[in-house]
Amino acid sequence: MKPLLPVPHRIAPLLILSALSVLGGCSGETGNAPKAGAGAKSPGKVPVTVAAAARKSMPVTLEAVGNVEPYTTVAIRSKVEGELLRIAFREGDDVTKGQRLFEIDPSQFKSQVRQAEANLARDRAQLENARSQVQRYEQLRKKSFVSEEIMQRARTDVEVYAANVQADEAVLGSARLRLADSYIDAPINGRTGRIMVHQGNQVKTDGNSPLVVINQIEPIHVNFAIPEQRLAELKSYAQSHQVAVSAEVAGAQGPRPVGELRFIDNAVDTTTGTIKLKATFPNKDRGLWPGQFVKVFVELGEDQNALTVPAKAVQTGPRGAYVFVVKPDQTVEMRDVVQERQQGDEAVIGQGLEADEKVVLDGQSRLVNGVSVEIKPGP
Repeated sequence: MKPLLPVPHRIAPLLILSALSVLGGCSGETGNAPKAGAGAKSPGKVPVTVAAAARKSMPVTLEAVGNVEPYTTVAIRSKVEGELLRIAFREGDDVTKGQRLFEIDPSQFKSQVRQAEANLARDRAQLENARSQVQRYEQLRKKSFVSEEIMQRARTDVEVYAANVQADEAVLGSARLRLADSYIDAPINGRTGRIMVHQGNQVKTDGNSPLVVINQIEPIHVNFAIPEQRLAELKSYAQSHQVAVSAEVAGAQGPRPVGELRFIDNAVDTTTGTIKLKATFPNKDRGLWPGQFVKVFVELGEDQNALTVPAKAVQTGPRGAYVFVVKPDQTVEMRDVVQERQQGDEAVIGQGLEADEKVVLDGQSRLVNGVSVEIKPGP
């Protein structure tokens, strides 16, 4: 018998692997390895509340943040110099046009008036005398008792004194104006602010600081701005209607003050993409105060067939606004929509929804397309 030949070293590992494969295949039939998908569970239904999209009449309103400013503001300054003798009002008083406010020492201005009156009287007397002289010379000239040279000199004197009278009248008028300017009256109806210069101080002409500032607050203005995309809608409505504007003051009770749109700026602000507007309010109850920030509502009529959903149903994603619509099989569909505007707690939808479709109000963060939901009773 021939001796067994040794197995080549390259073939030995292959035989070992084959044996292990056979053993592994036999043991797989009775092992505990889980099958594919073993232990997996289907997700449960997500509880949500829903609301149905509905068509109804909705006011068309533009909302903005506005700033209240006085109807008119006047900074009172002195036109003359002198000592402030009297202040005829108290800080914060309401004043009427023509009411006395300040009195600056008028003594020097009275003296200037008297001096100007005296100079005017002197020159008027000289003028009358010169005219009389011309009349006498006219009679004597007819008898050849006065030369033409003397006659011409007399006429020149009349012209000189007449010019002096005119100059004196101008000086007197200026002196009387300065005297009148020493008494400062309110130029408008309004409310006074803080007094900047007090009695006894020396007042300068047109000083840097005003004596007081008067704000007219009945009526009053509210400035605000709207996006340029709404300008065409506003202009179209304003062509046939007076645009009503209301203002909401934080913390105020009762109905909102109502005014009228009075001004649309002549250019869009290219840095902000907005157009500036101004409304005027009667403000009889003084519910609006200069410097306040208010919420402004511009009324542009009614949309009789607006499609609305609760505003909290509308979400915002990378592609814009969207909602989750509940389909009849109780699964949800993510639907892109076009939100035209929001009126209070309701959103007006322009595209993407139909009336009576149900939209999810809460729990949107747990939803994706096709997820089953369980509708809970709403509040």
